[in-house]
Amino acid sequence: MIAIDPNNSDIVYVAAYGPLVEWPAVHRGIYKTIDGGKHGRTFYPSAKTQDSTKCIWIHVQQCTYATSHQRRRQVYTYISGGPESNIYKSFDGGANVGHT
Repeated sequence: MIAIDPNNSDIVYVAAYGPLVEWPAVHRGIYKTIDGGKHGRTFYPSAKTQDSTKCIWIHVQQCTYATSHQRRRQVYTYISGGPESNIYKSFDGGANVGHT
């Protein structure tokens, strides 16, 4: 999902679920650019679970909301709804994030 800041179109967020079968995955999390895509920064819900936690949804207005879903699907197992599944809220563009 892509969200563009309504007050500054150079600020763009992307919530990336990533590929289903890539472990560890590097294409998951929240991506943010403040210069229209020339440079970016990646945020993960937790460094220790970034390979199994995906970001699904992001919304930007007066504050930023994002959701994550911790799950892992393999041939022999399926884990869903782990402790890193959450709703996150930030009033400063992701510099400080709280759980809601």
